[in-house]
Amino acid sequence: GDLFNIVAYETRLESFRPELQLYNETTRVEALAYIDGVYAGGGTNIHGALRTTFSFLQDSATPTFVLFTTDGLPTSGETNESKIG
Repeated sequence: GDLFNIVAYETRLESFRPELQLYNETTRVEALAYIDGVYAGGGTNIHGALRTTFSFLQDSATPTFVLFTTDGLPTSGETNESKIG
């Protein structure tokens, strides 16, 4: 019954799917294929990535985990670190 999505970000943002996906063998394989097609480039839009991610999280009654990884500081979108989050 787990739900998931993937948000890839650089200067622009892109998500695996437009809404959370039910985890199953099909979505697992499709998500892995999506990840294989993600390549680094452009800036680092941390603020946009977090806003997009949090927009998927609508059910406050369900435990939520966000795994956020970055290779650096925000360089695209909002770059003032104190305003992000």
